[in-house]
Amino acid sequence: MPTGYNSSKFHPEKGKESLVLTVAAGESWDRVRIKGVDIFVESAKYLPSVRFLVIGIQGDALSKLKKSASPNIEFMGHISQEDLIRIPKGKSLLPAIDARGSSQCTL
Repeated sequence: MPTGYNSSKFHPEKGKESLVLTVAAGESWDRVRIKGVDIFVESAKYLPSVRFLVIGIQGDALSKLKKSASPNIEFMGHISQEDLIRIPKGKSLLPAIDARGSSQCTL
């Protein structure tokens, strides 16, 4: 299953700001749960000094996630690949583990 990650385009640089990032397309709550984004959002509460970013979730699922989100998590809807490539620049990316064991790739 393709992950959407292309090592020839994504070159994160070491930086001062830590960022935990996940990219997952979806508008339904079922898709959010399959992708593990609900667990990702919940985990942000345990690391309040770290910035979390969710990209790609839209619609009702986004509204529901925002209701339970802590202040250190941000949401962006669908963005272009060019914009996605710019986000990690100057940041230290931290890996996120999917607790459900799916094959999703989270930066």
